[in-house]
Amino acid sequence: SRWNSALELLRGAAASRSEPGVMARNAGISAIHRGEQWAKALELAKEMPWQGLEPSLVTRNAVLGALEAAHMWEGVIESLAEMCGRSTGPNAISFSTSISTCGKGQHWENAFKFLRDMGARGAAPNVIAHNALISACEKGRRWQCALGLLGSMRRRLLPPSSTTCNAALSACEKAKQWELAFALLDEMLALRLQPETITYNVVISACGSSQQWELALEQLGEMHRVRLDPDVVTYTAALGACEK
Repeated sequence: SRWNSALELLRGAAASRSEPGVMARNAGISAIHRGEQWAKALELAKEMPWQGLEPSLVTRNAVLGALEAAHMWEGVIESLAEMCGRSTGPNAISFSTSISTCGKGQHWENAFKFLRDMGARGAAPNVIAHNALISACEKGRRWQCALGLLGSMRRRLLPPSSTTCNAALSACEKAKQWELAFALLDEMLALRLQPETITYNVVISACGSSQQWELALEQLGEMHRVRLDPDVVTYTAALGACEK
């Protein structure tokens, strides 16, 4: 595998006393992380100070990525705090990764704190950071916060993506806010964002949870009109709407 080859190259360089520098270590950590071997990536990063190598911002971001892959949100909080104490400090990638990790772990309070810290440190909150935080709100059933973040994106002139809208839609669906789900779908169309199968699945599910079976069937018909193929989730949601 690629990650195994990267690890062997680093070991070979060390054995021949041609100790790889920071850039080589960064490349190795990234390759190993992409191979889902996050424990080995973290081990390589920890070895750097012992070898007289100062981890760079790229190194630390790679470590955050490995921690995210391992769902180690506490490690992310600790690593980001350490980065904030350094002269270079974290960048937008650092904060976005940290927000995403906390979101996946349903620690949305920490995710919100990171967004605030991001702005305070001059790392302008971007679409990726907002997407990660809206997803965190969706998992935490905080639909009002999700919509508030969508409004914040508008004020910052950050164009929402399909991912943004789908996450906000899902938050509304879980809260049985079918009217807001339709409003978001209309906004997607106004922004010329192409709704996906998952978009309609969420809207149909929102209709079903609110006993709006006729609207659910209308959306199923709309999918055919725009040439989107329904999947098992689509039909399950539509059938569930009819049962209610």
